[in-house]
Amino acid sequence: MESVRVTRTSYYSYEGTLESPNITHSNLSLKDFVTAAMDRELDLAIRGYGVIPPLHIMNDVFARGQSGKSYSWAPFRISESQYERLAGALVEHAHDGFVIVDESLWSNQDFKQWFAALRAKIKANPTFKKLSFSVQHEILGIPLGEGQWIPRNLDLKNRKSKKIDGVLSPLGSFFRALEHCTPYCCRLEAFNFDADNVLAQADELGRSEIMRLLDTAIIDIEQIDADVEVFKSELLNSKLMRQELEQLLQHFATVISRRQACS
Repeated sequence: MESVRVTRTSYYSYEGTLESPNITHSNLSLKDFVTAAMDRELDLAIRGYGVIPPLHIMNDVFARGQSGKSYSWAPFRISESQYERLAGALVEHAHDGFVIVDESLWSNQDFKQWFAALRAKIKANPTFKKLSFSVQHEILGIPLGEGQWIPRNLDLKNRKSKKIDGVLSPLGSFFRALEHCTPYCCRLEAFNFDADNVLAQADELGRSEIMRLLDTAIIDIEQIDADVEVFKSELLNSKLMRQELEQLLQHFATVISRRQACS
């Protein structure tokens, strides 16, 4: 197959709903078709999780001929030789930790079943893959490095909440130093909480002062009414369950204290 002709149908404009759909066509190479996020879950599996589905699972996606309301194409299938060339091209331009073949998941008959099994395998054994921050946040929780995560509870509705920036603002310089992106777009995923990065930034700003500010913040949070379950922060551009923020601050304190004890 030389190329895939894709039809994109847009029902919205920047100003609002269009009176009639805006339809565009493009011809993409097979690799570009796969990596252009035509199918969100296929894109997530390949570029997010770093796992290339086996041939029969790829063909299950291709044979659909459609992804949501936005993208459509003439259903097709590829041969084993085409699959091998595609997989080779994907690996050549991939991040570390890419996997072409995971035969333990091959018994799944369709993409939906395979994708669910992949997520379950990663969650049960995080060391199976080297995952991006966004995927770790989605499947495992807040990554802390050293094979540790803070599990997330995203069921925040109907829970008493409180703005926490008054408590966190003295640590603002420390949190900003931990950014590898901007919280404006990436929210909590904008921060690198790996132990090595926490130590490096604490050393840059002064370990003793950061530790003093952490101790104060931890005490201040303990004094907030126990019925407050959710904390909202503009600094982090996120909402967290109370115990999640408590564990995050304790992670900082434990890492810095451990280094201080070894010094």
